[in-house]
Amino acid sequence: MSRNRGTGAGGSNTNRNGLPFERCVCPPVYVVGKGALVGEYLFLKQHDFIKHMKPVDPNARLFKPDGAFIRGEHVILMECKYQSTSGSADEKILNSPMKLELYKHAYPHVKTWKYILVLSEWFKQPSYDGWIAALKNNPEIDVWWATCSENEVHVKLEVDEKSGKVRVLLSNHQLVPRFNTNP
Repeated sequence: MSRNRGTGAGGSNTNRNGLPFERCVCPPVYVVGKGALVGEYLFLKQHDFIKHMKPVDPNARLFKPDGAFIRGEHVILMECKYQSTSGSADEKILNSPMKLELYKHAYPHVKTWKYILVLSEWFKQPSYDGWIAALKNNPEIDVWWATCSENEVHVKLEVDEKSGKVRVLLSNHQLVPRFNTNP
């Protein structure tokens, strides 16, 4: 009998590989419940995004993005997908257009959306070229890469002002952004 580990419970390697990979989109310092200012944008992730954005139906099943840059009525969503071996988890990247439509439905007050899919180097294999091209056909979706650095570790701090705790988060992945994402 299989055991349900709860909503959002990933595979056995999610915590080991996926969570450090997701940190490549986070600013150096993130305050839980408040986010981080990055230029003119407010960066939020997961539950903080939902609280700030005030969905039409808070009881609906809502996605919690790995990261989001918000400026007024403009949102840039960051979804990270890490893959290092073959398997069916890679098919999740094809859900991006549907997830974007569901975000629009949950937050109709947002005027412009950009959905950036941040992928690990695994997806640079020629067998994924068709998938990446199909995703890029949607003008609201872009694909960025995060590269692994064997010799460099990026330090991120997550501050919880309520408890006074500071978590030091490490990632050996570096985001390689493309700069055509203006909403």
